[in-house]
Amino acid sequence: IFFIIISFLLGLSISFLLSYRFHCIERVLFSFVVGNAITIWATFLLACLKGSLSIDIILISITIYIFLSVMLFRVSKESVKAVFTDLKNKSVIIWHEDKLTISFFMFILLYLTIMNLYGVFRIDEVGNLYAFHTVWADYPFHTSVITAFVYRADLSFPLNYPQFLQIEMHYPFLMDFYSAVLMKGGLDLRCSLIIPNILFQLSFFGLFFFLAYKLTGLKKVG
Repeated sequence: IFFIIISFLLGLSISFLLSYRFHCIERVLFSFVVGNAITIWATFLLACLKGSLSIDIILISITIYIFLSVMLFRVSKESVKAVFTDLKNKSVIIWHEDKLTISFFMFILLYLTIMNLYGVFRIDEVGNLYAFHTVWADYPFHTSVITAFVYRADLSFPLNYPQFLQIEMHYPFLMDFYSAVLMKGGLDLRCSLIIPNILFQLSFFGLFFFLAYKLTGLKKVG
C-alpha cells in the first residue's frame, strides 16, 4: 500500500511541473497513472539488475521515489503540506458545487468495486473460487506470470513465458509485475489483482470523462 501511495506522490509532484490546468479530480487520477507507470518500470529494471524481485528491491525503490518526489516538489516550489491542503480545499468546493461530477465518480467507483469483488476470484464458504467467464479463462495465465515474478530466482530480460519452456515472452507483462510487487509486499494474490484493477479502471473512466469534457466544455458529454 505504501508503494502505491509513494508512486502517487511522485506522479503528483510531476503534475505540478506542468503548465496544464488540472481539475482537482483529474490531477489525482493523472498523478496515480503517471506515478505508477514510472515506478513500476523503474522497479522492474532494478529487479532485473539484481536478478529477482525481493523486499529489499521494493524498499530501495520506495526510497528512491521518495527522494525524487521531494526534489520535484522543491523544483515546482510546492510543499507536500500545501499541495494536500489545496487538494482538500478544492475537494470541499467540488463536493458542494459540482455534485454531478462527484455523483458520477461515486457511481463508477461503486460499480467497479462490486464487479471486481463479485467477479474476480470470489471465494465461497468452502473455499471454491468463482469468476466471470473472461476472468476464469484469462487469469490462469496472469496468475502464473505474477507468481513467477514473485517466486522465481532468475529474473532477467528478455523474459520467458512461465507456461512454455524457453519461449520468449511477447505479452505486455507490466501490470502482472505490478501485482507481483504488491504480492511480494504482503498482499494476497486476490488483493494484488483487485486493487490495481479498481484503481486503474477508475483512472481510465475518469480521465476519459475529463478528455470529453475538456474537448467539448460539456460535462454531460463526458
